[in-house]
Amino acid sequence: MSTDMASSTSNNASGEKRKLATKKIATAVLCSGLCVAGPVWAADLAVSQSEPPPPPIVPQLGWQFQATAYGWASALKGDAGVGRLPTASLDASFGDILKNLKGAFMGAFIARNDTFIFGADLIWTRIGVDGRFKVGGNGPFAALRSGTSVSFQQDQTIATAFAGYRIPIGPPNLSLYGTVGVRYQNINVELDLSHTTVLGTGLRRSTSDSTGWADPLIGFAATYHFNDKWYLNALGDFGATSSSNITAQGLVSVGYNWTQSFSTALGFRALYTDYENGNDRGGSFRYKSTLYGPFVSMSYNF
Repeated sequence: MSTDMASSTSNNASGEKRKLATKKIATAVLCSGLCVAGPVWAADLAVSQSEPPPPPIVPQLGWQFQATAYGWASALKGDAGVGRLPTASLDASFGDILKNLKGAFMGAFIARNDTFIFGADLIWTRIGVDGRFKVGGNGPFAALRSGTSVSFQQDQTIATAFAGYRIPIGPPNLSLYGTVGVRYQNINVELDLSHTTVLGTGLRRSTSDSTGWADPLIGFAATYHFNDKWYLNALGDFGATSSSNITAQGLVSVGYNWTQSFSTALGFRALYTDYENGNDRGGSFRYKSTLYGPFVSMSYNF
């Protein structure tokens, strides 16, 4: 009996040892499984939590100033008339203007911060082109007017000033301002009339006139930074004091910051003017034109 009890006790002890060994093996397997699964789960988490995209370029706060000199390869299309002379049609390419260009100055200055913008632009040019009169009629003497032409010379000053307030829309790398301002134009025109008929007779007459006027403006100015080097500029405005006195402008350019202080840009600009002013002598000054073409600029930023 004692032998049976000892055998039973031995069997029970062996069973307990086997159970304990089984638990240890199961625990080891579970731990090894967690150790293997842990890095896999961590890797999945690392993949799902990829690095966020770089933040957009945010314009610097504080006042920034930009002085710009530019060259505008503009063509001219429109009409001009002085006094009692008929209106002459003008159509000159940049090459035509360049042949007769006697002087030019073009520059701009802008001050801005994260809230306000102030700007000024000055253009002075002296050009000369040729045109033909708009003479109608089909009478028997119409052929006698076929030789009428005009030599046109123009001194033009265009000065624009504006102020604006930033509109808080769009991404942080977009600076959009609503603007108001004024554009002053002064034009001195000289017309040299030359008329030759089929009979060989001639007529020559010269006249000149000078006038200046100002138009209020409303518009916008915008800069979009693609990154810390490339940017896009856009500007537009419109002004009118009557149906015969209208001005409008639009430009867009792409620029590159070579350094923090020096940048260049290439773009396209168009400027429309429609002005007419009569006088008490029955004559008038009539000027309708569009200046348009590409431009290149160099800017100093500080």
